[in-house]
Amino acid sequence: MTVQEKTFVVCKIITLYVTLILFWLQFEIYKKSFGKVYATYEEHEFRFNNFCKNLQIIEAHNSIQPNAKFGVNKFTDMSPEEFSQKYKMPKSLGKAYARVCMDLGSKASDIDVSKIPSSFDWRDHDAVTPVKVCFFLFLKKL
Repeated sequence: MTVQEKTFVVCKIITLYVTLILFWLQFEIYKKSFGKVYATYEEHEFRFNNFCKNLQIIEAHNSIQPNAKFGVNKFTDMSPEEFSQKYKMPKSLGKAYARVCMDLGSKASDIDVSKIPSSFDWRDHDAVTPVKVCFFLFLKKL
């Protein structure tokens, strides 16, 4: 191995360590911010690994979509499988719910559109809520 090759390998190793330290520092801030405490060392490692993977996805989303701002939230230490199991509606239930909604709803041809204003701002009617925390990471995989 040449001196240049050795230098390259050493630089790569240093870069990996620095990246790992930065992730660890961000994870410590995350745990304090969201009051996260893990029962065992194994769970802490599992959550840290999830956090690192999700942080990389967040950074990728921010670079791909510069007009949007993705960030860390209370779900960032969860795996996609864990999040789906805890928070997502099963597909079969979702389809049944959609069918019921369609059965109860009106048809577009039944709605009188002559009284609809040319513009309408929901903010003027206090009908808009603040932005909610959402777990966008697993809605769309890179």
